[in-house]
Amino acid sequence: MPGVLIIEAMAQLSAVLVAKSMDSTEDKDVYFMSIEAAKFRKIVKPGDTMYMYAKIEQNRSSVWKFAVHAEVNSEIVAESKITAMVKNRN
Repeated sequence: MPGVLIIEAMAQLSAVLVAKSMDSTEDKDVYFMSIEAAKFRKIVKPGDTMYMYAKIEQNRSSVWKFAVHAEVNSEIVAESKITAMVKNRN
């Protein structure tokens, strides 16, 4: 699996975690802001089952920071720090 798709999945997982952590996201959007310290440790091949885990590291106002990693067979294959912003829809 290409690294860009793993990063995309990590960003989407982070957005879901924001939505689940808030009381209501009905009138809000989550925007990807940055990725830091991305590391790809092993190749993810077709047929592998990849599990992703995200942890909220910081939440200040509308900015959220996460530590995210992906595992295949209980081995870390990728990890990163993700930053996202929650904004009200206009």
